[in-house]
Parts: sequence; C-alpha cells; structure tokens
Amino acid sequence: MKGTSKKLVDGPFVEGKDIIGGYMHIKANDYEDAIALSKECPALNSNEGSVEIREIMPAG
Repeated sequence: MKGTSKKLVDGPFVEGKDIIGGYMHIKANDYEDAIALSKECPALNSNEGSVEIREIMPAG
C-alpha cells in the first residue's frame, strides 16, 4: 500500500504444504552442530515433519 491507495487482494496464497508451523532459534557453534541439534526436533517424529536450517547471524 502506498499513500491513500489501498488494494485488497484475495490471493495468491501459499500452498498448504509450504506453510510454516513454527520456528525455533538455536545457538550452534557451526553448521554441523546445528544439524546435530536439529535432529532432536520433535517435528521429525512424524512422517510429515521436516526441519530447515538457516543461518540468521554469523556464528562466533
């Protein structure tokens, strides 16, 4: 939206399979440490769960 011009859009929407169900911040020493820590995530206890690791701040 810019200025007084407002636009309401009905879509496009993210596919249901791409919706984020939550997130966690973890502190890891490096990428390999983050992988090891992520293996304990409860989301991996189901066939539908997955984990995506993203660096948000340089480690160190």
